[in-house]
Amino acid sequence: MEDDHDGEPSEGRAQVESAPGSMWAGLFTDLIMVCACANVADTFEEAFKDGRQEGEFWSNEQAAAFRVFVVVFMVQLSGWQMLTMISCRLVRFDGSVLRNLGSLGYFFGTATLAMESRPCAYFLFGCLLQRVCIMALYCLSKNDAQTSVSKFDIALTCVSFLILTVGLMSTQLFSPLKSSEVTLWLLFVHESLVRSAILTWPPTWIEIIRLYDYEQLAERKGCMTMVVLGESVVSSLLSANSVEGHSLNGKFYWNMALTLLVTYTLAVFYFVVQPPSHSIKAAPLIYAMASNLVHYGFLASLLCMGVGIKFVSGAIQSSSSLLFGEAFLLIQSFAIAVLCISLLRWFRYKYIHRTSLTTSTMHMRLGQKEKRCIKRTVIAFYALLPLVPLFIFGCVTGFDKSSTVEPTLAMLICATSVLFYLLVISTYHKILVRFHRSRQENLLHGTHESIDRADDTSTY
Repeated sequence: MEDDHDGEPSEGRAQVESAPGSMWAGLFTDLIMVCACANVADTFEEAFKDGRQEGEFWSNEQAAAFRVFVVVFMVQLSGWQMLTMISCRLVRFDGSVLRNLGSLGYFFGTATLAMESRPCAYFLFGCLLQRVCIMALYCLSKNDAQTSVSKFDIALTCVSFLILTVGLMSTQLFSPLKSSEVTLWLLFVHESLVRSAILTWPPTWIEIIRLYDYEQLAERKGCMTMVVLGESVVSSLLSANSVEGHSLNGKFYWNMALTLLVTYTLAVFYFVVQPPSHSIKAAPLIYAMASNLVHYGFLASLLCMGVGIKFVSGAIQSSSSLLFGEAFLLIQSFAIAVLCISLLRWFRYKYIHRTSLTTSTMHMRLGQKEKRCIKRTVIAFYALLPLVPLFIFGCVTGFDKSSTVEPTLAMLICATSVLFYLLVISTYHKILVRFHRSRQENLLHGTHESIDRADDTSTY
């Protein structure tokens, strides 16, 4: 393999040159994931409504529906991430029909997961088809520099294949629902924890660092974030289609405005805390694994928030109130999403030191004591931020399980929380800028005085 004039291998020049067609393949997968998110959310909404009981926080049926919702969506995300990791590699694929057939088989498997949004034999078969096609795409790679990493990936995917095969057999011997759910939990634990731990093993990680286009990887995660957030927006906007005669009252527009405010602000918060792609290579191994796990929780909480907005839209349409459990589902998912963003921000400033905590835009130098003080203040603020919506919700309802909540009020709690964040953080930055300016003026004043003294002593 010949090296280019800048010393970089020819396979590592650019993602567009090395993996043609990977971008549109990822976007086609996102198209299927839009349907998958919608079906999972609708299934969870129906199961949650069917299991609700008056005077209870969450019934056993609702807790089981939430558990199934989490594992189904996590496995769908795991399958999506497998193709994303292949698409973001700086590898060469042959442009033959075999690779297109492998991609098409993966799309068939993903579409099966989108159609069957509950644990069953067909869902397991879709997962199995995904993993088989992923192994085929690994084998079609033509980059010799990634051979050892591909062996790790193929071996770990074979373990997933074995788990799914045993799960399919168990559906014929035991309860299909319970055996499928247990199989999906085992699959998720293997692919999210075990697989990530092995792939971040130091010898493997050193080689993996050279193989990925981190700009495209961050872009793919951002696309999935927008796909999941789209479920909340769609739940708010399409609720008006079910109204007879389309005679909308002000609550529909209030719900639409508050939903856009919350979803847009969460998107801004997420993209702001993302680290520069070039700095990820210098991060320790634990950052990659921790960030990946937090993304799982973040995306699941966003989709759960979309289900909560479905409840809000349905209550506005029927001119009724939300039950305590439905309102708490919305507030809890919003708080978890904010918590995940806070964790991502903390991971960035703990493990990635390329960007200063507060002076990246002001280009001013601080002492170590001042940096520690500012860092602790920001971390304390982000740690308390997820508690704000829960605190407001507790003040409104008193955590009375038999109480009901107005649907617009539930959305207003989320909107108040994000406005509180914007107000506090903007005020904090203004105080910080004034502190920097006064400190710089003092330094300049001290410098001028020392120069004047030097000029006075030089005359003697």
